[in-house]
Amino acid sequence: MNDTQRAGLALFSTKARCTQCHSLDQGMLTNQSFHHTGVGFSAVEKGVSSILARLESSDMVPLGHVVLRDAEIAQLGRYAVTKDPSDLGSFRTPSLRNVAETAPYMHDGSVETLEEAIDREIYYRGLNENTPISLSVEERKQLTAFLEALSDDN
Repeated sequence: MNDTQRAGLALFSTKARCTQCHSLDQGMLTNQSFHHTGVGFSAVEKGVSSILARLESSDMVPLGHVVLRDAEIAQLGRYAVTKDPSDLGSFRTPSLRNVAETAPYMHDGSVETLEEAIDREIYYRGLNENTPISLSVEERKQLTAFLEALSDDN
């Protein structure tokens, strides 16, 4: 890695707090856990009771088919599997391997660019922890450079 990418790795591991969900331990850059990211759920939260009723009435259809056919049910996240209210709108942390090659981003494809995904993640991580994360323009470029370095030719 070059100096900019190494600086991005340092930010990833410290100030940006990315490793809370995107663990460096196993090399896949995910902790395999489920988290609320603030993406998509706000669009359906007012109609959750009717969406839950649709989910319950579809119990004879494989869940994968239901989620693929009904975007609102898909926004329920892990709840569709567990029926645990704390799982409403939570999704598994994805791997960041080849992340620069996998746009659009987020579980619903609502984020077009890697830079926008970084901004959204930084914002929601700070919001969820009640401690804002502030990165300079240069630091955002460094973080982006590190994430781009996670791509390979395969």
